[in-house]
Amino acid sequence: MSQFLGEGTVVSIAAPYGLEEIRATFGDIFHYILPDHALDPRWQTDFLVRIALPFALPLSWDKSRTVNQMTCHKLLASVFTDVFGRLQSAGLQEKINTFGGCFSFRPQRTGT
Repeated sequence: MSQFLGEGTVVSIAAPYGLEEIRATFGDIFHYILPDHALDPRWQTDFLVRIALPFALPLSWDKSRTVNQMTCHKLLASVFTDVFGRLQSAGLQEKINTFGGCFSFRPQRTGT
């Protein structure tokens, strides 16, 4: 996986292969699940960041509302910043119909 840091600057991160490499790269979320199956707030502090979007995006579940920021993993923040910036520079922001978010923790309904 590559991270684009704007204007031709690229930082490479090897794409993780398998669950263990995903945990090693992005953190082990299982260590942050509380006994009641809620997510420990430390996950957000340790791994997530909020980034500004260069243009407003309509919410997928309520198109009358828009967002101008999103929360994502800190290792991917520069990728999203660059991608949305490139979309805006190319005049393509109108091609994005809706935005459903980036990170949302929810336990599986049938899982444990």
